[in-house]
Amino acid sequence: MFSEEWFNTLKTKVNYRLRADYKKYKLAETKSIKDRIDKRVEITRDYQITWLASILDRNTLTNIVIDKVLVNEKTGISTKRLATELREVKKAVDNDFMNMFRKRNILLDTITPI
Repeated sequence: MFSEEWFNTLKTKVNYRLRADYKKYKLAETKSIKDRIDKRVEITRDYQITWLASILDRNTLTNIVIDKVLVNEKTGISTKRLATELREVKKAVDNDFMNMFRKRNILLDTITPI
């Protein structure tokens, strides 16, 4: 039953199976690497801000919380006070941003060329 011919046949079949398993493993590994490369290229192409933050180790998802703001007591008076009430802070910040990023009236005819 355990003759030399039987061992040679068994050895051949085991080697065949090992080669087949190795090929299957290499194909799966190659597919995994290609998928990861494709995902990285997609991130680089489609989500450039996220990609740059990732490679520069920046945390761009932090939110800025404004819970206090200096406001004028009355218009025209230079006395300021610290506002901490949520609605008052939001109103003051909204007004400040509206003034900061308002539409500008640019007269292109008066601009001198460089």
